Amino acid sequence: MMSVKLKIISGPMSGNNFEFKEHDIFIFGRLSDCHCCLPDDPYISRHHFLLEVNPPEVRLKDLGSLNGTYINNMKFGGRDKDEQPEEAVKRSSYCDVKNGDFIKVGNTTFNVVMEVASDKQAPAACIKCGKLFAVNERGGLAYIGGTFLCYECRGKLAAPVPSIKDMKGARANMLDDLLLGIFGNDQSAPDIPGYQLFREIGKGGFGKVYLVKRNRDGKELALKVMLSRKKNVNDKDVQRFHREMKVCMDLRHKNIVLLEEQGNHNGMFYFTMEYCPGGNIGLLLHKRGKPLEEDEAVSMMLQVLDGLAFAHEKSIVHRDLKPENILLDQSQKIVKISDFGLSKNFEQAGLSGFTAAGEYAGTPDYMPKEQLLDYKHIKPASDIFSIGATFYNMLTGDYVYDFKPGADPLVAILDGKVIPIRKRRNVPKKLADVIDKSISPEPKDRYQTVAEMKRDLQKAMK
Repeated sequence: MMSVKLKIISGPMSGNNFEFKEHDIFIFGRLSDCHCCLPDDPYISRHHFLLEVNPPEVRLKDLGSLNGTYINNMKFGGRDKDEQPEEAVKRSSYCDVKNGDFIKVGNTTFNVVMEVASDKQAPAACIKCGKLFAVNERGGLAYIGGTFLCYECRGKLAAPVPSIKDMKGARANMLDDLLLGIFGNDQSAPDIPGYQLFREIGKGGFGKVYLVKRNRDGKELALKVMLSRKKNVNDKDVQRFHREMKVCMDLRHKNIVLLEEQGNHNGMFYFTMEYCPGGNIGLLLHKRGKPLEEDEAVSMMLQVLDGLAFAHEKSIVHRDLKPENILLDQSQKIVKISDFGLSKNFEQAGLSGFTAAGEYAGTPDYMPKEQLLDYKHIKPASDIFSIGATFYNMLTGDYVYDFKPGADPLVAILDGKVIPIRKRRNVPKKLADVIDKSISPEPKDRYQTVAEMKRDLQKAMK
C-alpha cells in the first residue's frame, strides 16, 4: 500500500510529519481550523493552500493566498493588488506534486515523500520523473524492459508507447481505457449482459445513467455506469467499493431509491436502481424557471427527511445531498433520495480522483465546511446542512453561500458564511428558523438528528 508523507523540514513545526494512506484533504494556514496552523507567521494567509492526496497522487491548490505557495522554488498562486482571495483562487490552477518535491510557505518547508507501507517489495518508479507507485498498481503503467513509465510521462513521449496487449508482466488496467471510449467521445454506450439499453437519462461527476430493460423480467430500470478517475485501479479498490455498496443495497424505504444489482463488467463499475420517470428536483426547478411554493416544497422535504432518518438509523451518511439526487415518481408527488453511499464509497475506495483541488466530483454548492476540514469523518450533521441547503434552493432558487461570479467556491465554503433565507425570500419566520438552523456553519449549532428537524418543520407549518 502506498502512503504519502508531508515532512516539515524547516520552520517552527520542523520535525512534524503528516501521513496519508488513503484519499484525504489537508489545509495549511493561519486559522485554527486548518490541519496545520501557524498563526504567527505573517507570510501565511488564513487558508493558504489545500493539498488533496489520493495515494500515490498529490495535488495542490493555492487558496488565494497573499504571497503564493512555492513548489521547488517556483511560485504558484498569490493575489494581485486589490484582488480578493476568492478571485485569486479561481485564477489559480492546481499543481500536481511529485515524490521528493518541496513546498514552501513563509518560514515553513514541507518535503513530500511517497512510501510503500510494506517492505517486502520495492515500489515501481517512473524512469522519467521518478514518481513512485505501489507494487500492486504496476498494471496501470507502461512496462518496458523491466522499467515503468507513469501516465504523464507516457503522454509526453513522441514515440508510441507499447499497447496494453503488448505489455509484459503487467495486468491490463482496462477500466480507464474502456471508460474513456464510453464517456470521452460519447459515441458508444456500455453493453451490459442481461440488459437492453434504451437511452441516456442523466450524467454526473462519476458517470452516466441509462434507461434499460432487464431481459429476464422486462422490468425498466436505471443503470448507472461509474467512471473511475483514479489512474491505477487495483483489485482491492474494486472489492472495497462493491463491499461498501452492498450495505447500501439493504436500504429499503419508500423515500429511498432502491438499488437492485451491481457488478463489474469488462472493468466497468455499474449498478441498477429503480427508475423514477418524474426526473429530479433540480430538473423540476429548471423547467419551471422559478422556486417552488412553500406547501409543495415542505411536502417534498418531509418525505426526504423520512428517508434520510431511516438511513442515518442504519449509520449510513449520504455525503452528496442536492436537488439532482432527489428523484420524483411519475406524478412528481412522491420523492426518493438517490445515490446513497455512492459518493462516500467511491471516494473511500480511492476511485474518485481529485474532488476538491481543481475538480469537483459533484457540485460544492450544498457542501458544509467540515466536508473539507474533516474529509474522512463526515457525520449526519453534514447531511443535515446539505439537505437544509437543498430546501433553501427549492424555495429561493439560490444558494446558501454568497458565491461571487467568477470566484472559486472553495473560499466561500471555508469562510463558512451563509446568507439567512429571509434575505433571499420572505418566507414565514418559523419556517426560516428551521432552515437557518439546519445550515448553521458549525455542526454543533445545527439539528443533531433528522427527527428534530422534521418535528420543527411540521410545527412551523401548522
